[in-house]
Amino acid sequence: MKYSRISTLFYLLMMFSDLLAGVNSDSIFMITMGGTKSHTVPFAALSRALVARGHNVTMLSAFPGVAEDAGAEELCPDGLVEYVNDFTKDWDLLGSRMKGDPPISPWKALQYGYQVCEATLSDPLTKHFLHSGRNFDLLLLDGAYSACALGFVHHFSAPYMLINTVGLYLAPLAALGNPEPFAITPFFNSGYTEKMNVMQRMANGAAHIFCRAMHWLLLTFTIQPILNKAFGPSGVPSVLAMQRNASFVLQNGHSSLTYSRAYLPHVAEVACLHCRPPRPLTKVNYRLIATSLWKLTIKRADLSNCLLQSQLSY
Repeated sequence: MKYSRISTLFYLLMMFSDLLAGVNSDSIFMITMGGTKSHTVPFAALSRALVARGHNVTMLSAFPGVAEDAGAEELCPDGLVEYVNDFTKDWDLLGSRMKGDPPISPWKALQYGYQVCEATLSDPLTKHFLHSGRNFDLLLLDGAYSACALGFVHHFSAPYMLINTVGLYLAPLAALGNPEPFAITPFFNSGYTEKMNVMQRMANGAAHIFCRAMHWLLLTFTIQPILNKAFGPSGVPSVLAMQRNASFVLQNGHSSLTYSRAYLPHVAEVACLHCRPPRPLTKVNYRLIATSLWKLTIKRADLSNCLLQSQLSY
């Protein structure tokens, strides 16, 4: 009888502590250094959900206004914003894809990786933020160009998760031990699909190996020195080791659309995290879609102001 009372009291205390833990809010720091605004979309959606549950969210990105709209504290270093705007001003990612060309050259992709890191960490706003005495319970990093953000993980001594915003880019998942067989995984920056002949598979595998080698060189000889310089005399542990320590990965993909893979338990496919419930089309939007099924793009100049406003407000 005495034992059962003690057990009941213990369970009541545990339930009460769980309730108290639920009341306390966590501080979460989101970091995305992606060069297009689409990288911020899953972060913004997740931020809205977390803020609605009482958590404190801070978001670093190159796109002013996104974090504020998502209810988060905004951190947009001028150096990062200016660099991204200058680097991407001539980009035509969709046009390149439609032509069968790589969206950006491998050299440009590598160049962006270390230059965006230097632009972010050398900015006065970033330096002030790092010395502000802030603490965070969790960091949420973009799977694309996440190496630089690992310096923040070390600085704040907090666990981190990844949002792999580019669903078909599997390198961040492969670094955590998930399968990425070169023979059946098309190289991200190529026009290959899963249906390849023998020669294409060989070229695809060579591209993967070359990319792995260049990634190792980039982290070892550019990103690592930049982080060591920015985060004090003690430096930062090996970036190659830190990138294998993500606690969880939110994969922006779905098996019906991306490659069918047996991911490890720490990966969750969360495609359309930002999607809203469907609504019926207005008559104006319905006519626009019905009459433009065979068009690839619709230029801004071809839209009347009334039609444009209907699209923006939908």
